Amino acid sequence: NTSIDLKGKHLANPGQLTPPASSYVVWIRADKTAVPQNIGALIVDDNLMGRLKTVTSQRSFELVITPEASGQVQTPEGAELMWANCNR
Repeated sequence: NTSIDLKGKHLANPGQLTPPASSYVVWIRADKTAVPQNIGALIVDDNLMGRLKTVTSQRSFELVITPEASGQVQTPEGAELMWANCNR
């Protein structure tokens, strides 16, 4: 298993985005052709810092963060704001 400890600083409050969102959702996909899977939402605090800690069985994957109306959405609808390729 691969532990993910994702941290972000100086994040805009998702409610102040255009269009407004309720959260930043983190998606994982094995490759560009794979269907993204919602692995959780970044919790943004009063200092505009966000964090998500989770575990995945994937060893090589892409993380993508999108603003969404709900942290429970099953497919990304918001624009891809941040992404990273992870290989272990």
